[in-house]
Amino acid sequence: MNGLDRPARQDTTTAYRPDIDGLRAVAVLGVMVYHLQLPYISLPGGFTGVDVFFVISGFLITQILLKSRGQPGYLKTFYLRRFRRILPALLAVVGFCLVAGFLLLAPGDYEDLGRSTRYALFALSNLFFYQNTGYFDQAAELMPLLHTWSLAVEEQFYLVWPLLLLVGARSRRGWSLLLLVGVVVASFAYSVDVVAREAKAGFYGPLARAWELGIGGLLAFAPRLRLPRLACEAVDVAGIGLIGCSFLMLNDQVSFPGANALFACLGSALIILPRTSLSTVGAVLSSKPLVAVGLISYSLYLWHWPLLVFFLHVSGGGLEAMDSAIIFVASFVVAGLSWKYVEQPFRRPPARARVAG
Repeated sequence: MNGLDRPARQDTTTAYRPDIDGLRAVAVLGVMVYHLQLPYISLPGGFTGVDVFFVISGFLITQILLKSRGQPGYLKTFYLRRFRRILPALLAVVGFCLVAGFLLLAPGDYEDLGRSTRYALFALSNLFFYQNTGYFDQAAELMPLLHTWSLAVEEQFYLVWPLLLLVGARSRRGWSLLLLVGVVVASFAYSVDVVAREAKAGFYGPLARAWELGIGGLLAFAPRLRLPRLACEAVDVAGIGLIGCSFLMLNDQVSFPGANALFACLGSALIILPRTSLSTVGAVLSSKPLVAVGLISYSLYLWHWPLLVFFLHVSGGGLEAMDSAIIFVASFVVAGLSWKYVEQPFRRPPARARVAG
């Protein structure tokens, strides 16, 4: 078993599920195909891979919080682990963008990059891009850190969600889950409403996205279901089918997120739903190639976009089929190096902390 076959070590409080890494692969490949416009592959709704990521993240993070709740300093430990998980690779990408931008961008564009960098480092880039651009417009295509909006939404969510879990744990029995369900329902209702009024506010707004992470969070409360084999197969086929519909049927002209995000989110929830048996879809998602892609999916997501953006700056905006393929391959090479030499070393706690623990 080589390094790519092993689960990440930092989530020792949870049982490792390779199918979730496979689902990460589906999510990041959808986003990459959408952005890079790969030849012979059309995923007009591939951008909804981000929504798949949100559900996965909500599930895994809530699972960790529930299992560590009550331990001394567990919230401090949680946030330190989030920093080690997110920040090193992000800093590497930001550093690359600042150097490449200094060499390749016009002064005005470089000034914008500097401003977006400050917001990205403080997990506020979704607010910056809400104020300065739209996700689907032409100007957005040339902003190297545009994709960090989703990281900002996640981190803003995790400033509040652990506190809701804490409040729920101290309330009457049964009220904890009801509180979280209420938050998810309210966020979804707000998302539907705000998208109808101002699409950009819904796209970048943490309140309009919280329900997506919250759906994953609610799944962490579910017991492992003993489903008959046929039911397990049907659940996962429905799940992957909904994600496929999201990738194939949606596009950048529809209102989003709102109700249209249900395809990707409910599809992901069906696949993540804890159960005792593994379906055919689960077995495919657990295959070594997809798990390998899933393990480097964070670095893939971080690196593919700036590589594409700086290429567009150099080429003057043109993207041929061969260009897309080269950027796709280059993204995997750089992401693999980033995963091995940046992500992995920093995700392990310092040696002294490990001994003390």
